[in-house]
Amino acid sequence: MRKRLLSQPIHHLLLVSFVLLALIPVSLLGVKVYQVAWDDAWREVNEKHRLLAVNLASPISIYVSDHRAMLGLLAKSIKQVPPDATGNVANRRALETAAAHLKGYGSLVLVGLDGRLRAVAGYPGEAEKLPARLLENETCFVNTRKTGNWALSGIKRGPLSGRPALVISEPIHADGGKMVGVLLGELRVDVIEELRRKIQFGEKGHSAIVDKFGHVIAHPN
Repeated sequence: MRKRLLSQPIHHLLLVSFVLLALIPVSLLGVKVYQVAWDDAWREVNEKHRLLAVNLASPISIYVSDHRAMLGLLAKSIKQVPPDATGNVANRRALETAAAHLKGYGSLVLVGLDGRLRAVAGYPGEAEKLPARLLENETCFVNTRKTGNWALSGIKRGPLSGRPALVISEPIHADGGKMVGVLLGELRVDVIEELRRKIQFGEKGHSAIVDKFGHVIAHPN
């Protein structure tokens, strides 16, 4: 191979050398330009993604906060939680009226501190056939009963609807200030999915919204 190269005319060798010397900087420049273009593209995507996240945070926060406030007002209107479901007609009617107006909630449930259901609204089936202690281990119920404060779950399967939902709980206090029960609501995520659907990432791209635990709230699939 070495003899073959040495046997070539000098002008051929010089030509090859010049070509190689010209290609090396051009190649390096091309790689650099490609890298800069790639970095700029990713920076633009990242900035767009951050802007969308910031713009989405406000309406989602308002949606959850407003419904939490309405649940709190409803909880304050309930002063008595009977020891069993019988004689709880007034509370059930109050929940049914609220559920008819608060379209964001899939269901509303009044639970005694013992974990037993007292009144249910928005459940598509026969509420009387639900297990009495269906929600005694529900995280939001347990947290509110323990702390006396409201609680919000991550995305989960609604215990009554079976559909993806955010569960919100509010304590119920008697006139003397003693906690006597917990009001739970299954907050629908349809509105959040509608927000996600309006976000476009090219022809084949898509977006997803997850909660703080990494569980998917809204996704095209």
